[in-house]
Amino acid sequence: EGAIIMKQARELGATFVLMGADAMDNPDTLKIGGKAVEGFLHTTFPYDVNMEQMSAEAKTFTDAWKANFPDKDPNVNSALGYNCYNIIMDALTRAGKADTEALTAALAATKDLPTALGVLTINETHDAEMPVGIIKYIDGQRKYVGEAIAQ
Repeated sequence: EGAIIMKQARELGATFVLMGADAMDNPDTLKIGGKAVEGFLHTTFPYDVNMEQMSAEAKTFTDAWKANFPDKDPNVNSALGYNCYNIIMDALTRAGKADTEALTAALAATKDLPTALGVLTINETHDAEMPVGIIKYIDGQRKYVGEAIAQ
């Protein structure tokens, strides 16, 4: 739907930069929107199989994925699943036992954990603090252009 909206906006004369959030991260954006998506920016989780300056954790994930699924590239959703597993395993290790209260406390105490999606900290309101990835459509290509970190 996002690509359709962009196409309609351009047909109506919109010349401004179109922006969106991670819900706009769709593999069919270019196919549906065509030239209308040129310059489009959207946020996403900070992972892309073609990203430059990939962290060691992201590279470990990418290499393991490609070894197991050589005919299919990983995407942000597969990296997110990998992250969830590793966050739980880290918390279980720090908790020292598979106990609900100990695990809950360990999860809440997660600080500066290196992950495939960047360094993760769980804050006092139990929100995950981590970088935000930025995608831009340039010359008919989807490109991971970097990340932003909230201050």
